[in-house]
Order: sequence, then structure tokens, then C-alpha cells
Amino acid sequence: MDTAISLHVVGRQKEVFAKDFNKRRKYARGTFICPECGEDVVLRMSEKQKSYFAHYMHNESYKECDLRVDGNSNLTIYERLGVPLYLTTSKMHGYELNIGLKSISYDQLRISERENAYFEVFFGKNSKRINVNRFNFEPRELNLFKIDQYPVNEKPFVIQYRNLPSSIDKWANFIDPVLEAGILFSINSNIGKSIRHGDTIYSDEEYLWLSPRKLWKNNILEKNTEFIDEIILNNKTHYIYKVVFIKNEKDYSNFSKLSKVLYEKLKVVLLESKNKIHFIWPPSIKTEEGYIISTKGRVHNVVHGADEKPTIYTYRDNGYREPEKLKLTHYNDINYLNYNLSENETQLNMDRKITSTGINISFKYHEYIGSDIQVIDNKKRVELTHEYHTDDLGLELITNVKLNSLLIDSHKNIKIKRHKDTVINWREISFGDTLYLFNNDNIVTKISISNKERFTNLSINEIKYLSQMPQKKVTLTEKNRKKIYNLISKDHNFKYIFRTILKTNKIPYRIHQLLKEI
Repeated sequence: MDTAISLHVVGRQKEVFAKDFNKRRKYARGTFICPECGEDVVLRMSEKQKSYFAHYMHNESYKECDLRVDGNSNLTIYERLGVPLYLTTSKMHGYELNIGLKSISYDQLRISERENAYFEVFFGKNSKRINVNRFNFEPRELNLFKIDQYPVNEKPFVIQYRNLPSSIDKWANFIDPVLEAGILFSINSNIGKSIRHGDTIYSDEEYLWLSPRKLWKNNILEKNTEFIDEIILNNKTHYIYKVVFIKNEKDYSNFSKLSKVLYEKLKVVLLESKNKIHFIWPPSIKTEEGYIISTKGRVHNVVHGADEKPTIYTYRDNGYREPEKLKLTHYNDINYLNYNLSENETQLNMDRKITSTGINISFKYHEYIGSDIQVIDNKKRVELTHEYHTDDLGLELITNVKLNSLLIDSHKNIKIKRHKDTVINWREISFGDTLYLFNNDNIVTKISISNKERFTNLSINEIKYLSQMPQKKVTLTEKNRKKIYNLISKDHNFKYIFRTILKTNKIPYRIHQLLKEI
């Protein structure tokens, strides 16, 4: 193959071409890896023929690669990556290990039910059968199925599909074996996704480390490892740690050692900074599997990569077999990316043609309401709308998407908060506050906190008392004028109380503040 990923500089990766290297120099093992399978490759050089990269001699621990780097395989990218593992947690069950399969369409599910389709996961001599029907699969981005063991001893789990429609091409038939040191999981909301061997991780990011033994804290891991929980897998106790691989600018040698240890023990590549793609247009919502947008056409992104000009590859929904290299515009130190989204799903990979940490972009007529975000309002669960009004000061949300909130109180003070939990409570809100919810920097909803019932029981004597207190007067706003008319329509006696206010267009400040709360 002509290309590989160079790890020559610690904390960086770069796509390189065999023809560009000096034929008289030797490169150590671990300098280059395959862009598809992530295994080590060697640079073959000769005076008589062009240089190329080749895999080392195959053994059982290596993935089947077949040099599918240039997209000549008949397999989709999902079929090449294998079925990922997921760590989930709940208050009732604690941590659980799952396999995750991407969602399928309603038509595919209907055909699967009619044909009695199912799949079996083989754990050595044991197996687990799961029927492909509406009971087991829901129209979400990801469907999880609990397992109590994972593949070890360099032997992958085999998945066999029976009577499955040929149009379902996003499910692989194997689960990669886990190395002796365990496996790393990326964290998104309350779900951790396994990181494939050869893929990238980033400094200063949180990960979950599932280990078959207690981690030995040395001078490399001592400050960034926190024990979380235990889980029984393969009939043995396993340990879950939260880890952050910190880059110390004053001690670069320690970061270099950490990079080597992680590559040797877990086969992952530690980079200095995270590759990020931000959506400018259209609006998007972030899920555990990527981003959902509701408009086809041109997509505009800003790209931040470890390299000044990262290389971006895309796989379209038309088979996910042939990667396309996208054109990146570099202007004023900012990388702009725009491309046409004409398919139902697209995957973007940065600097790598095939990676389990790629970005999935799905097209759906998606609303940020309904089952995605629900409100517990006065102890009743209701769907969230784009503009929502409540008088519940114990507001609670249940969400399966990441949310940030911006709270503006009645005194115009602003509080910004990032939420990681699926259940969100606000205890500091009061009447007159406004709450904005954001996902991926896009506004989801506006929630107004107002006392709806207060004016129903408001007495004429209370208005008289407030109006007689020493205070300044302010101009009557159009909104408050309408609220006064609304009160008069409910009780004609209010007309005599508000008559002077309506005539002079001036209102006592305390009554003005009272009207603002509805």
C-alpha cells in the first residue's frame, strides 16, 4: 500500500506516502501503522521498484485487513470495524457491558420480523440469540444488548445472522478480542464506547478503563486514575477506572513514556490535542453515535486538528465502501470544510480513512422534543416544546442528549452550566427566570418560569395595598397593559383599581414587578 499513518512525532499522527521517504534510512517498528486496521506496518524500500508499506507476518491477534486501505473491499466501513462494546450505568444495575448495533429502518425491521430474522453471538461454547423484531429494536440511533463476557485470548467473538435482509449492511460479524490490559472506552453522556486497537485518544480527555486486574499506580498514572466500580465479566471481578492522560508541558518525557505504555498495553495512539469538527450550518443535535441534522444540502464545518491542515475523508451512505477526500479551505488560521449531504448518513474521518472514532452525521427530520427531552412538570411527565412555560420551581428534565443551560434570572444575572447526567434538576430557579437549553451550541428550547396561578387568587385589596406603598413609578409597558386587560376581563372590579394606571400610563414599581411574573 502507498500510504500509512506516521507516529514518528510523539503526540501527533500524519498520513504519509511511501515514495517520500529516504531509502537509506531505517525506521523502527511502531513508527507506521495501517490506516485501516491500526496494526504496525513496515516501510519496504528497494532501488529497483517503488517503495510501499506492508503488514508484518500475520498471526491470530491481528485483524484481517487485506490491504483495504484504498476502498477496494466489498465490505462497508461498519463491517470492517467490527461490533463495538459499550459500558452503560444505571442507579439500579450499576455498570453493564453491552454490544451495540446501529438502528435499522422500519421497513427493514418489518421484513426481518416477517422472515423471523435473528442473530447469535458465540462466546466459545456458549451463545446468545437475539430476535430482530420491534420488541428488541427501537427506532433510535443505537440498540444495546447486555453481555456478561468479552472475547479474550486473541480470539474474537463470532456473530452469525440468519434470515437478515441484504439491505442491512451496517452490522459486522465479529467483536474484536480484548487485550490482556483491558480496554478503553470514550465517554459520551452516560455511555462509554470501546476504542478499537490502533485508534486515537487525546490528552486531557476523560476515558473509562475496564481492566481485569487492579491498576498499579506508578509515576505515570498516579495522578490521573480514579477507581469507579467493579463488574463481573467472564465469571471474574473486573475494575472500572476513570482516567485522564495529562500532558505536562514541563515534563514532555513523561508524556512520551505514557504514549509508549498505552500503545504497548492497549494498542491506542495518544495525541496531544483532540481533533474537533464544529457545525456552523445546518443546526445539529449531538447523540452518543454522532450528529443528527434535519436539512439536506451543504454542510459547513470548522475543523480543529492536531495538524495545521488535517486530511478529512468521508464515507457516504451508498455502501460506505469508497472513501472520498474532502477539500479543506485554510483561511486566517481557520480550517473551513463544506460538502454536500445528499445521503441519509455520512461518516467523517480525520487523518485516517478508517477509524472507530469517526464522526457520524445522520439526516432525519428531527425535533429536539418528544422522547429526546421530557419535562417533569408538577409531578407529570410532558413533552418539551420549543417554547415552554411552567410554574414548577422544582423543574426536572429527562434527556438522552447532551445539554448546556443558560439561566437568566429576574435580575438579569446569567448562569451557564454543562450537564452530563440524563436527569437534570434545577433548585435555584424562581419566578421571572428564563432558561435556555442548548445542544451542540444550537438552541433547543426556551423555558419561562412564571406563576400562572398567582393572579387567579389575586385580591383587589392586595393591589390597593401595593399601590399605596412609597415607591417610584415606571412607564406602563404594552405587555403589562395586556395583562391588566386580562385581569379586568376575569373580574370587572379590577377596572376601578387599574383605571388611573391605564389613564396616566404610569404604574407603581411593585405592581410592575408583580405583572412581570405571569
